[in-house]
Amino acid sequence: MYVGQHWARFPVPLLPWLPSGISQRFMNVRNYWPRELRNLIRNEGFVIRTAGFTWLMFETFPLPYPVIRLYRKLIPVLER
Repeated sequence: MYVGQHWARFPVPLLPWLPSGISQRFMNVRNYWPRELRNLIRNEGFVIRTAGFTWLMFETFPLPYPVIRLYRKLIPVLER
């Protein structure tokens, strides 16, 4: 995530889930929603046999434990 000229070298919780018009102002990578990615793949002629996902494990990044604990509590809400 970029904030002005400063670069955060760890994932910022929930930033990838914001609408792309907002998140792309702060990110240097492209984040795809599942439907977008499926459509891109199908449009190139590929057949999707199965799809899934995994949640980012913030424990591997230098985030304060209260932030990680809050993220864990939010996972059921995010899954819905």
